Amino acid sequence: MNTLTENLYIYRNMLFPQSIEKRVLIHLLFWVFFIVNHLLFFIPDFADRIKEKQALWAYILYYGRFIPIFYLTRIIYRTLGTIFTGLTLFISLLFGVLAVTHLTTIIFYQYCHVYIGFQNLPGNFSTYGMHYLTPFSARARADWFVLIYDLLEMQFLVLPLGLKIIKYAVGRKMEEISQQKDKVQSELDYLRAQLTPHFIFNMLNAVQAEVGYVNKKASRYLGQAADLIRFTLYEARQELILLKKELRFIQQFIDLVSLRTSRRSEILFEMRGEVLQKHRIPTLLLLSLIENAFKHSVHATNEISFVNISSVVSEDWLDFRVANSKPQLSVPSGSKKQHGIGLENIRRTLALHFPGMHALDISETKDKFSVIVKIPL
Repeated sequence: MNTLTENLYIYRNMLFPQSIEKRVLIHLLFWVFFIVNHLLFFIPDFADRIKEKQALWAYILYYGRFIPIFYLTRIIYRTLGTIFTGLTLFISLLFGVLAVTHLTTIIFYQYCHVYIGFQNLPGNFSTYGMHYLTPFSARARADWFVLIYDLLEMQFLVLPLGLKIIKYAVGRKMEEISQQKDKVQSELDYLRAQLTPHFIFNMLNAVQAEVGYVNKKASRYLGQAADLIRFTLYEARQELILLKKELRFIQQFIDLVSLRTSRRSEILFEMRGEVLQKHRIPTLLLLSLIENAFKHSVHATNEISFVNISSVVSEDWLDFRVANSKPQLSVPSGSKKQHGIGLENIRRTLALHFPGMHALDISETKDKFSVIVKIPL
């Protein structure tokens, strides 16, 4: 997906220049290439026909007439597109382009006849020119072959119209990717806006509870809290974060919480597997699980509680598990709703980043709540 997006941005810079000057320049370069390419294609077989400058100029005009045909075709398509659709649009467009091609060809041969003279040009100009310049009322039935010739001539529009179609497809794809990216970013910003302030608020409450003790413990507490808050304010702005940083942040968070809950809670954090520099995850994804576990176990009761955390990295996959005790006391009003919101945010984050490539398993018993997340790194 990233490679496709990068390639599309490269094509966009070529096909959708920002300034009018660049757009005009690209169009001019294309039509010069178009004319020269066709001249070089036919010169080896018809070199004797363009020995004179007049003949060369006539051939340049012959291929150059597709420039107005192309731009008139675009106008016709835009006009008919507001009236017809589907097969009707295609048929009406075909007749419209055929009429434009025929009239443009008549103008071309009229110019050759008046300003250059058919006698000064190769014989094919005279042959075809007389057919096109003959009035319709005077045409013999066989002379209507010029319409078939017009249809054959429309093959020269394949290249410019094909590029136009490609440009249109790239533009649509870029717009789709841009809309999808904006939507994902909005979703993620919304999720972070819910998670980060709540986390900072909890940390400030913890610091406030300990700041009354003027000792080394309080100093250490404040220092770690400052580090955590700094992380949420700056690192959390990134869409993805190194797994190493997220795990280190979790360890700091656990150390900070343990300072005030170690007497009544058992907290285990196990990490296995090699974490590589390339391993990245959505920012605050794992911390959301940890913060959720502490909020509904350690911080929800003054009784004995536990939180068990396991992080296993294997073959570029992360298996992250969190299990926490459930308070025996009744749950305060509103806590269940908040619990659901936290898990729903996690579900949405996983769906946005790993559609169809993740696993989220939530289980609950009378005494224990467990969450298992498996994601690619």
